[in-house]
Order: sequence, then C-alpha cells, then structure tokens
Amino acid sequence: MKKSTFTILALATFLVFVNFQLAEADIQKSNDDNFLGEKGKELFVQGGAISISEKELQKHQVHFFHTFLSPERPIYFIVIRVDSNYQVLANACRLCFQAKSGFYEEDGYLVCKVCGNRYRIEEVATVQEGCSPVPIETNLIAKEGKIVVSRESLEKVSSYFHF
Repeated sequence: MKKSTFTILALATFLVFVNFQLAEADIQKSNDDNFLGEKGKELFVQGGAISISEKELQKHQVHFFHTFLSPERPIYFIVIRVDSNYQVLANACRLCFQAKSGFYEEDGYLVCKVCGNRYRIEEVATVQEGCSPVPIETNLIAKEGKIVVSRESLEKVSSYFHF
C-alpha cells in the first residue's frame, strides 16, 4: 500500500471516529436534558462553586438558573432574594419531581407546574414538606456583592433531576 493511501485511510478512520464520538455525546446530552421547566441562565462551576452577582437578583422575584455538574448532569435551580437573604431552591418539587416540570412564578407565588400547589415567594424556603421546592441553600448572605453556592450543595439535589 502506498504511503499516501495509508495516510488517507488513517485520516478517514480518525474523522469517522471523531464524528461518532460527537454524535454519541449529543445523543447522551439530549437524553439527559429533558427538563420541561424554566431552565434560566446557565452558570458555571468554578473553584468548586457557582457565584451570582447581587445585581442580577431583584427583591421578591424568582430567578431561574442551571448548571452542569458534568455534561450529562444538569441541575436547575431558583434563587429568591428576600430582604438581605437569598434562598436557593431546586427547580424540582419534592413529590412531582419525576415529571421534570419544575415551578413557575405567578402573582408573588411559586407554583408547581404539575400539581398546582402555590407557595408565597417570601415563605417558600420555610416549607419542608409535601409538594414544595427542595432547598439547596437557605438564608444566604451576599459577600463582596455575590452569593456563592457550593458544588457539594448542588450535588445533594442531583437525584431530583437524574433518576
């Protein structure tokens, strides 16, 4: 076999392999990313945590975010600023999480998209039973203009998105 033919075959084999790997990664990501709720802005874990600027978080409003703990493991979450404290909650209902639908905001309430249960935004982090959002971090205080949520805290709620 000539050297140029061998080079062309090797290059073709490599390209087929790369395309197969990329296609497989896309299929894997699309299978795992079937969350139907509000995904919000993507944040990136850096140094073992995510940080969010206080400037992005208006008082008494629901802010939706997501991050990836790995390419196949997205976590969807909500941040609510109540006065000077921040509540970080999984965008997953304790009981209805398998529907992968999450919550939406309506007239000062956080509402489950599946069962319709409603929680006042100011009080949602205090509800610890039934169909309610799963807390990730509660009563966070901003430091240097940012709130910080550890990867470890996000890992604790991953089972609500990957089962």
